[in-house]
Amino acid sequence: MRKVFLENLPRKMYKGKDCIDWENSKGYEVNFVYDDIEGNLEIIDYIRDKNSKLLLKYNKKEILMRLSHFRKCKLGNLLNVNTTDFKVEIGTHIKDDKRDIIIIDREYRLNKNGQNCKYYKYKCNKCGWEEGWMLETNLLSQNNRCS
Repeated sequence: MRKVFLENLPRKMYKGKDCIDWENSKGYEVNFVYDDIEGNLEIIDYIRDKNSKLLLKYNKKEILMRLSHFRKCKLGNLLNVNTTDFKVEIGTHIKDDKRDIIIIDREYRLNKNGQNCKYYKYKCNKCGWEEGWMLETNLLSQNNRCS
């Protein structure tokens, strides 16, 4: 479950609707649940522009985030869940019901949208496959097998 709890933020009437008063939300703490992480973060500032943003603080880390992303609980970067760092080290042995692989290399590759993606080269101890490459998200998913 992913949710930010906005009920305790200041409110105002805007065009006949009850809305959050982001201007006066500075200094407020907001509780959240992000998968298995629960906590609270502080709203440091509100920047009103074309893409309204919040400056948020969590565990001494500050990040500027679009208001729309905050409302949808897209907190992965702030919580260091989404990071550009590789999550699996070379030499790691991954063994479960569906696979038995060893990570032998890793690299960034651009996808069709020009975004950097993390790929891992692996060797399969079940079938002997030595040149398999897998996206990090697929590697971390327990539903994937050797190619």
